[in-house]
Amino acid sequence: MEITAIKYISASPYVTKAQIQKALDVSARTVSNRLAEIDMYVQKGRYGAYTILDGCGVTYVNYLAFVDFLKYRKDLKAGHRVPAFNPTAIARQIGWGSLQAEYQ
Repeated sequence: MEITAIKYISASPYVTKAQIQKALDVSARTVSNRLAEIDMYVQKGRYGAYTILDGCGVTYVNYLAFVDFLKYRKDLKAGHRVPAFNPTAIARQIGWGSLQAEYQ
């Protein structure tokens, strides 16, 4: 029997600012501005204390929180009520953690 592919689940929610920049095709300044805005909502309790991890010269961001923020950004800034942050629902909707084939 020969193994030709390995299926694995990719589900780490943390990405770097550079990865967000590349994935969304936005500037580094835009990512930094959005993170500053998200940090305000971390302080207000919408997102957890571990949403943005900054240290050792690299900033890691919970991508699911970032996606949630982008979806509700206008409503949050306007003071409208939005659904509570639900990382499981977001992960399911964007296909996070789905099986991916890796060929060797």
